[in-house]
Amino acid sequence: MTLHNKINKNLRVAVCGLGKTGISVIKFILENKLPWKIEAYDSKEVVDVYQFDNYINVSFEGFDDSNVLKCDLIIVSPGININRGVFLEAKKNNIDIIGDIELFSYFTDKPVIAITGSNGKSTVTQLTGDVLKAASLKVGIGGNIGIPALSLLDHDYELYVLELSSYQLETIENLKTKISVFLNLSEDHIERYASFYEYKMAKQKIFTKSKLCIYNQDDINTWPCSIEPNQKCVSFDKNKKDGFHLSFCDGNLNNKDVSFYYKDKFLFSSNEIKLKGFHNYLNILVVLNIINAMSVSLNKCISTIKKFPGLPHRFQYIKTERCLCINDSKSTNAASTFEAIKALKENDAQLHLILGGIYKGDDFSQVVNECSKEKIKVYSFGKDGAYFSKLFDCTYYRDLNALIKNLVSIVSKTDIILFSPGCASFDQFKNFEERGNNFIELIEHKLNFKGC
Repeated sequence: MTLHNKINKNLRVAVCGLGKTGISVIKFILENKLPWKIEAYDSKEVVDVYQFDNYINVSFEGFDDSNVLKCDLIIVSPGININRGVFLEAKKNNIDIIGDIELFSYFTDKPVIAITGSNGKSTVTQLTGDVLKAASLKVGIGGNIGIPALSLLDHDYELYVLELSSYQLETIENLKTKISVFLNLSEDHIERYASFYEYKMAKQKIFTKSKLCIYNQDDINTWPCSIEPNQKCVSFDKNKKDGFHLSFCDGNLNNKDVSFYYKDKFLFSSNEIKLKGFHNYLNILVVLNIINAMSVSLNKCISTIKKFPGLPHRFQYIKTERCLCINDSKSTNAASTFEAIKALKENDAQLHLILGGIYKGDDFSQVVNECSKEKIKVYSFGKDGAYFSKLFDCTYYRDLNALIKNLVSIVSKTDIILFSPGCASFDQFKNFEERGNNFIELIEHKLNFKGC
């Protein structure tokens, strides 16, 4: 990558993809008066780009435009696959292809904490940012969550906490991080990658230029593949007695009473925090390791951890007069649904699991096994709901509205409704947020909603 030699030169630049990230790229280039001629491309009309009408050229004819190959630099949005079409040709022609994170890396020397994983990265990113703010640090939180990374540079932050997807990591070379975290890896985005290994190696790039690499001791796919002499590594593990770990009452993993320790020092119990579920307890262990590495006050941070309610659509408790409902709309793969089910094993309640949407082709065998041996009734909906109906021998509904209408007529007060679709949402919704909000609206209407 030779971009550092080109930044202040007159370049012809193609910005491909004009969603939130693409717009942030154009805005950043213009506001920083980089001497670049911008050409913007998308496959559909994006009205937000018209604000730059006087400064850029725009095409809505897609990315396979011969003009893209005449550019000196291509900046792609995360959703664009650079291993096909015009981008493969660009690579052959030695045209640099980067993303917004790579561009971000050339314009800051502030510390960066980067977090990736198949599941849980948004929760860890937000909680990390919140605890560091509680320690009186000026923290910018963004990347794949909330604010695009380049937009964070508009503010005077002391450090950045970035959630990074595999798509964003594909195009990084220069990003230097103080701390990089790889939470877990499960089958996902198999429509993008030729193999699970290719997906794994995209994620592994987060460690390339990191001073401290934090990985999951129980997930070998997160272990750094190669480490330089100047890099340090720390694992997180529920049983790590020489660091942050968990203690289970009677040694039972499914017991409600879980304690957090640092070595032999008790910190707090699960009864004192709002986040629930074993997967979230592991997320908290990660945040504690980050706090320790940043040498900030543990007491201030623990207070924030206890108050943190979690993020919307991620194992979000919804109180109703009829039963407990959980909005886990962010679940877009089998692994996240499995973790949600595991988190509820401590409850001796009838569990109603709702699955469906666009099936990504990942392995649901663990979910099937869990549902067959536990007290779980399954319901499916959406584009690939019929597939899940056969897989789980359950009732299929065309849409969520019809499903909820039937389900509320049979639930009792001790039951739990778990909305953890395990699929992409784009068949019937714009995104997982809209899907989750629709679930809440239906629950509010049908079950006398009390609040979250």
